[in-house]
Amino acid sequence: MSAYAESPYPDMIHAFTHPGRLAAVASLMGLRPAPVQHWRVLDVGCAGGANLCAMAFTLPDASFVGFDLDPGHIEQAAAAVDGLGLANVTLRVADVMALDPAELGSFDLVIAHGFYSWVPPAVRDRLLALCGAVLAPQGIAMVSFNALPGWYRQQYVRDLMRFRTRHLEGSGAKVAAARAIMRLVAEGASPDVLVPAAAAEAAEPADPLADGVLLHDELGEINDPVYVYDFAQHAARHGLELLVEAHLCDSMTTSLPPHVVDAVSDLSDDPMEVEQYLDFVRNRTFRRAVLCRAGLAGSRNLKADRLLGLTLTARCDEIGTDAHGTATFQAVDGTLYETDHPLTAEVLRLASDAWPVSHPFPALVTAAARELGLELGPLDIERVLVSVVDAFGRSRHLAEVRADEPPAAPAAGERPVASPVARWFLGKHPVAITLTHDAFELDDDLRSLLPLLDGTRDRVALVAAGADADRLDEHLDRLAFFGLLLA
Repeated sequence: MSAYAESPYPDMIHAFTHPGRLAAVASLMGLRPAPVQHWRVLDVGCAGGANLCAMAFTLPDASFVGFDLDPGHIEQAAAAVDGLGLANVTLRVADVMALDPAELGSFDLVIAHGFYSWVPPAVRDRLLALCGAVLAPQGIAMVSFNALPGWYRQQYVRDLMRFRTRHLEGSGAKVAAARAIMRLVAEGASPDVLVPAAAAEAAEPADPLADGVLLHDELGEINDPVYVYDFAQHAARHGLELLVEAHLCDSMTTSLPPHVVDAVSDLSDDPMEVEQYLDFVRNRTFRRAVLCRAGLAGSRNLKADRLLGLTLTARCDEIGTDAHGTATFQAVDGTLYETDHPLTAEVLRLASDAWPVSHPFPALVTAAARELGLELGPLDIERVLVSVVDAFGRSRHLAEVRADEPPAAPAAGERPVASPVARWFLGKHPVAITLTHDAFELDDDLRSLLPLLDGTRDRVALVAAGADADRLDEHLDRLAFFGLLLA
């Protein structure tokens, strides 16, 4: 029995694959994608369908096609589609080598996450050929891969684990032995040896899904990292070019010293050569590449005015304002952002107060100006546009730009309704799938409450069904904050 059949790949949520997020990034980079509410999405290797179903639920007028080589995965995904009553999802067992682009039709988005580096060269080529054949004129493909040079340091982790497990049978035995040998490395390395974080992570994983990831990614037969320059050349052979990273912050250079950025930029007029030099400087290990049709990437400069057609949310707190009026915000991931522009600061406050609801950007700016008693002028709007894009480029938690409005409620109503997707996958997932297309680990109290929130119970009935009367409002507030209550 193959490792894939014995222990299927974990069915996970990938925030950066959501059409609302990718459409926003593509728009900021100059593309003019179709309205995301009506996109056609192709998911290459959809696994058990959690990621696909969560997207399909929040975009009911879009259509989704998912395929996977494993019949068990498709059976699992089909059960979720039926259980959730999703009429906009089509599933099939298929090999990418056998797919007919003419039969598939045109797509606004092709997702191929965790695929490119883990399949033979012929399959990688077929994947990009498929993208080149089915993408709509303004369509995009998100193709992730392990990147060099950073993966050179992680390669020894993979080599050691595969060497240790080469004679072992059974997924459980292999994972246990791999983690044990990495604990020895992490604990026994001499002070002058720099043990990569990958060694420590392999020894003591924090992610509850990590065993399955390690089995198929680190211990898998194929795991081929590539340089971004080589990847871009491969994409070009199929009429595609690299537009940006799915996480905009991964394409920004704000974390690097300006003189380094200037020096690297002066090394070449070829944008992909500059990208490759920057990967050397950063020692990048992974990429979530967003591809578009050749000729559309242009100068690859951000167009801040595109914010006017997008929505905004934030997960940050204002931690202080100095004597000069400079406000400092800290995102939930620790990223700091300073602004001395009162209107920008107020937009961030309003966006964060509204979390998890995402509001159209013009409405937030208008509300911020009203709050400050300002009369909006073109220069004010331009300043906010540039500042918000700058914040988004540092961390999506400081300011997240989207092309959709997730149907999350800001607070619990009289008869609270939890996301049907979260309720369906609750017993099958160690994390809860949110309406913003994120994942949160819930404590036992919230996991017990979530299934009761089907819209048939008020608070009295919830307590009668077993909810904690003293903490019910607190628990409902937390579920709303996590984006788990349906508007």
